Amino acid sequence: GATPSVTLTVGTHNITLEVEDNDGATDTDTVVITVLEQAANQEPTADAGVDQIMTDSDLSGSEQVTLDGTASFDPDGSIVAYTWKEGATTIATGANPTVDLTVGVHTITLEVEDDDGAVDTDTVVITVEEGSAVVCITAKNSAHKSAGRATSWWIFHFAAGSGNYIGTSNTTTSLQETSPGYWDEVSSCQ
Repeated sequence: GATPSVTLTVGTHNITLEVEDNDGATDTDTVVITVLEQAANQEPTADAGVDQIMTDSDLSGSEQVTLDGTASFDPDGSIVAYTWKEGATTIATGANPTVDLTVGVHTITLEVEDDDGAVDTDTVVITVEEGSAVVCITAKNSAHKSAGRATSWWIFHFAAGSGNYIGTSNTTTSLQETSPGYWDEVSSCQ
C-alpha cells in the first residue's frame, strides 16, 4: 500500500520502496530510518522552600502560612502533582498553598510527581511562635515615670526608649510598648 505501518526495533533500518506503474515499469528508492532507544525518565526535584519562623499575630493559637514549592522542577517533562504532608497527613496540594498551622514546630514534606510518575521529596520546617499582647497604657506622665515607661527632666517627660517628648507631669498620655522597654506615644489605647 501507499502508506504502510511497520514496527521497527532500535537501530538503523534501510527501507526500500518499489513502485510499478500500470505498464509494468518499476522504480525504487531507499530511505534510512534510525530508531533510537527511549531515554530513561529523569526524576523531578522537589524544593519546599526555606524554613520559616512566624508569629501568631492575632493570639489565636495559629497562623496562616504560605508554603512555596514553586522552585521544584522536572528536567525532562513537567510536575503534575504537589502534595504537602505533615507526618502521614496530607495538609495541602498545589505549588503554593496557604495552610493554618498551630503554635509550635511543624516539619512539612513536599512530594512532587512528574508526568512519567517519578517522585521526589523535600522538607521544610515552619515554626509558629506565640504572639504577645500589645501593651498600651493611658496615665498621667508622672505615673508613666514611676512605672519606668518615661523619663523626665525637670517637669518635661519623654517616652522610655523612643525619647519622644510626651508633655509635663500632669499631662495624660497613652504609651504603647513597641518592643521590650521601648515606648511610643499613641493617640489612644484601643
